[in-house]
Amino acid sequence: MGKYKIENLRFAYNENNEVVKLSDATKKTKYYLYKDSNFELLYCSGEKLTYFKGVTGEYMNESPEHYEAKMKILSDGYFDVDGVRIQPFRVDAEKFVSKTKKPDVIFYNEDDTVLCIIEVLKTNAKTKEDIKEFINLNYTVYEYHCINQTTQLLCHSKEVETELQSKRNKYVRGRIDKFRDTTKKLRTKAEIKLGAAKTTKVKKAVSGAGNKINQAYRSAYMGTLGTSTRRKVTTGVIGGGIGFDIFDDD
Repeated sequence: MGKYKIENLRFAYNENNEVVKLSDATKKTKYYLYKDSNFELLYCSGEKLTYFKGVTGEYMNESPEHYEAKMKILSDGYFDVDGVRIQPFRVDAEKFVSKTKKPDVIFYNEDDTVLCIIEVLKTNAKTKEDIKEFINLNYTVYEYHCINQTTQLLCHSKEVETELQSKRNKYVRGRIDKFRDTTKKLRTKAEIKLGAAKTTKVKKAVSGAGNKINQAYRSAYMGTLGTSTRRKVTTGVIGGGIGFDIFDDD
């Protein structure tokens, strides 16, 4: 792990292990680089600049960009993915969820079970082995790229998969039936009997059906944040696609 100079930090921990923004810091309070650590930071405030300066040392073991992204999620207390806000009961950072896994950010439910995990990426993405281990641990995991600010769903829990599959099948079947009727109207009886290729109008209708299903499916889950179970399902569907085929009845 490389050494990075402590600079341009906009967050730190106070003596109560609370995340504090640079804009809310005061000279009377002690600040630390990490939770439950002795790595002290000094809040400096002048006429032109305000900043955190290392007291215990001048270097940290992660890049400032990685640190900032992680701390911002902790400070916000939520995480936005694909237009949907994931709101946990509580949030923590760098806690072991297994003997080998210590994620950057962990979201928890009311019963203290893991809602989802957010790994912050700058240069080293999670490997296939990492993802396989998360799958075996039965966790929903996102990877957030702190430079280009994009998020990828790496995996989700079996509980989420079961619930999603049930809801997906029920929802998509209804949408497909509706759009099958629409596409039928765009083809003549002769075309249907001869098995003629779909016309441009039909192709557009089918394409539109897919878009509407995905949009409506995501929208349906925007209202599911609330109970721990619903949050688990919502967390699993965000960022994921929906696969389906639309067939014409001859």
